[in-house]
Amino acid sequence: MIVVNPKSCNATGGQTGACLPIFTCATKFAGTVKGKCSLGLGECCVFERSCGGESAGRVTYFSSSASDATTAPACSLTLTKATNTCQLRVEMPTLELAEPNAEGLCEQQYLEVTGAGGAEPLKICGKNSGQHLVVDTRGAAGPFTVSVINSQANPGTSWNLEVEQVACDSPNLAPTGCDQYYLEASGSVKSFNYDTAAATPTQPDGNPGSRHLQESYTICVKEGGSGSCGLEWTPAAGEDYAFTLTGYLIPDPLIPLPIFRTATDGLCPFTDHLVIPEGLVRGEANPSTVFCGSLFPEAVTSPSYRVTVVANNGEVADNDIDNRGFHLLYNQRSC
Repeated sequence: MIVVNPKSCNATGGQTGACLPIFTCATKFAGTVKGKCSLGLGECCVFERSCGGESAGRVTYFSSSASDATTAPACSLTLTKATNTCQLRVEMPTLELAEPNAEGLCEQQYLEVTGAGGAEPLKICGKNSGQHLVVDTRGAAGPFTVSVINSQANPGTSWNLEVEQVACDSPNLAPTGCDQYYLEASGSVKSFNYDTAAATPTQPDGNPGSRHLQESYTICVKEGGSGSCGLEWTPAAGEDYAFTLTGYLIPDPLIPLPIFRTATDGLCPFTDHLVIPEGLVRGEANPSTVFCGSLFPEAVTSPSYRVTVVANNGEVADNDIDNRGFHLLYNQRSC
């Protein structure tokens, strides 16, 4: 007797579904059959939802396909907690929402995940296709809600999210305290809403506002095993704004200092910054922890697999003009 695997299957179109007995996908679980599984004895059932949808699936796809998705006060997906679930991982193949205001605050439209308890949920808005978010659900019974909040109509915005309930024994379970978890040995990390173009909202002086969201969160990278002893961080090549967290970035003849400049530790007043534990700048003898300013060093090595983003909600007060966040590359360091 062949047992149908209820956990996962590869559906057509690259999606992930649940392998269920024939004739149960649509009638019992409101899913869509997208292929066969278990030697043809099961159906690969994909759960696709929009506003008001509910799911208990291990993987659910949540999109803006509903006619009122961008005009209703909230478009929400409600998840019943699956057995042995410790985290939600929200992949964002498409997430194009309204921009934050000039202070970098999400007000007009944003994504949030609630029901997991703990700290105030992150609010994510703007251009975030290709990003992801991890939410710890240990100790929470659910249900969990993934919502896009609209304080006004937002035509032209859209999203298509893949929401996975990550099992407690999954090799891809993020360490406690991680809001993002990168699984590859090397890769690219962008702050939420990072883009090379200036923001549309403007500051009181008429200059571009901040793209850098005023949200604090922790980025983690999966450790590479016994041969890995930390990470090396470098700025993305060819992007002038690849690290712009603080500073007035509009050319001004009255300001003699370079527009793009680096600052660390004591040179950083309390303003937006990154915390890179024991971060050693290439060519320097002593490590630093706090990195701010508008120019990332050539390279920074750290024994840690975490970087914390700290925002202080004071872009105008700090005279932070035209800041766009960061785009950094990481590589595992060999021991």
